[in-house]
Amino acid sequence: DGSCTVVDDGRGIPTGLHPQTGVSALETVLTVLHAGGKFDNEGGNGGYKVSGGLHGVGISVVNALSQRVEVKVDRDGREYGMTPLSNVI
Repeated sequence: DGSCTVVDDGRGIPTGLHPQTGVSALETVLTVLHAGGKFDNEGGNGGYKVSGGLHGVGISVVNALSQRVEVKVDRDGREYGMTPLSNVI
């Protein structure tokens, strides 16, 4: 059917409100280019020193180019899910 599943055992995409967009950080990461926290290194607190991603465009581009994206995040002992509309960038 052309589908793909990606599993990551990291700490999970943040789900609280994003300070600049006013929506959940999960929605922001899925719909806004360069929104990944890996690159937010103001004061050295927000990002990673080394990252396998490329400029914070990964999942937002996959979302824009896909017919359907389903996201499940396990974070802080809870499970969150989102199926954003495609082509929203």
